Formats: sequence, C-alpha cells, structure tokens
Amino acid sequence: MTAPGARLQVSDVTVRFAGVTALSGVTFTAEPGTIHAVIGPNGAGKSSLFNVLSGIYKPAEGSVRVDGSELVGLAPHRVTGLGVGRAFQNASMFAGLTVEENLLLGRHRLGRGGVFGAGLRLPYARRSEREARAKVREVAEFLGVDHLLPLPAAELPYGEAKRVDIARALATEPRLLLLDEPAAGMHTHEKVEVRDTIRRIAAERQITVLLVEHDMGLVMGISEQVTVLDFGQVVLTGPPDQVTADDAVIAAYLGRAGAAKKERSESEPPS
Repeated sequence: MTAPGARLQVSDVTVRFAGVTALSGVTFTAEPGTIHAVIGPNGAGKSSLFNVLSGIYKPAEGSVRVDGSELVGLAPHRVTGLGVGRAFQNASMFAGLTVEENLLLGRHRLGRGGVFGAGLRLPYARRSEREARAKVREVAEFLGVDHLLPLPAAELPYGEAKRVDIARALATEPRLLLLDEPAAGMHTHEKVEVRDTIRRIAAERQITVLLVEHDMGLVMGISEQVTVLDFGQVVLTGPPDQVTADDAVIAAYLGRAGAAKKERSESEPPS
C-alpha cells in the first residue's frame, strides 16, 4: 500500500544562472493527494522549478520541504529516497534495456539485496528481487503497459514510452510525483488516456501530483490548484476557474496587447 501523498511546500525559491534570474521568490503549497499544476509561457521557469524539486539544481535562496523534510542541498537519489518521483518530458529510459529492466532500475533505492548479496544469489537478495519484479508488474498492470515489459525500450512508440516513463517513476513508490509535460506530442485519444491516468494516480494511489503541461484543457480539467509562473515569478495560485479569469494570467499568455484586445472586446456592446 502506498503511503498517503506528501505535502509540498515551496518557499521563496530563487535560482540564478550567471546573473540571470530563472526563478525569483517562488512560493506555493501542493496539498496531499491533490493534482497541482504549474503553468506559464515558455521561459517562465517551469523546468528550473522541477530541477530544483528533484535535486538537480540547488537554489540560491529558499526552501523546499516534503512533509517537513528539507530537500534543498540533497542529491537527486536522496530526494527520490524521500518519496519524490519524476517522469521527464522526454522519456528517460535506457534504450538498450527492456521495459521491465528499466522499471526495475526505478526500484533500486528500495532493494535490500545489495551488490554482494545479489552476486552470491543469497536468499535475502533473491527474495528482494522477486518482490521488486512483482511490484514492477503490479505498477505496469495499473498503467496498462504490462504487455510491454519484455520489449526493448528502444522499440517503443513515443506515446507508449511516455506511459512507461510514468510507470518507472511510480515504481519508486513516490508520495509526490512530478510529471513534466506528460501529454506533449500526443494525439487527442492519447491525451484522454493521460488525463485519466493522472486522475487514477491521485485518487487510487493517494499520490500528490505536481504537473507541468501546456495543454490548458487537460490542466484545467483535472487540477485542483494551479500555480502560474511568468518570468520566474508566481503570478497567481488558485483553483482553475480563478486562474482562467485573472487578468494577469491572461496578460502572461496573450501578451499585453492581447489582454487589451480581450478587454476591449468584452466592453463593446453586443451588435
């Protein structure tokens, strides 16, 4: 049984690169078991934020806590050890391995056999391997990719590879799952499957989902809270209906000229 979803608290996070500020004072909270989206135009800082949350970047300032445990300064594998899983925009799998082997790599931090025990095929190492394979199959069945387990990862079509990458992240047994553009490049029917999968992950596994996605229909249809970034700063955090009605959000997406045009059209009397 997966532990209840984690509470993510991002407080005053600032990231700079050679004098360029990618994130400035970013603050928001994702509540346990909810779907929380982070949106914004290209260059808004979404990828930088995810890299901070997964331990790839260390911010110049600020704090990131998962259920009270500080993540800033931890290596990525230690962040994973605290229950943070990530599926990448481009499926992050080893092409020379099978799907099952890629998912087993996601279980590495949870294994108890160790190199020594595995090499000697000691009973506890064999038991750990059986448990890992059973968990991998269970996750694959949950996401409907169990038929892909024997296949080389290199042979997977794009959409299937994205689903398998989510399975790899779930195999780490996260309490917080970072999904980086899970529907990017997909056809309409595939996006519907992704939408339903994310809902099931949050509802049935009680995992907190933090979602970066450009498809606004998908985002607004499944998210309970949305944080909008623009030029590395938080414009607004709120429920979807509040976000879509906010002038600052409209300006961030349409540009000032587009927002002004929208305002004029709404003020004109009907013909």
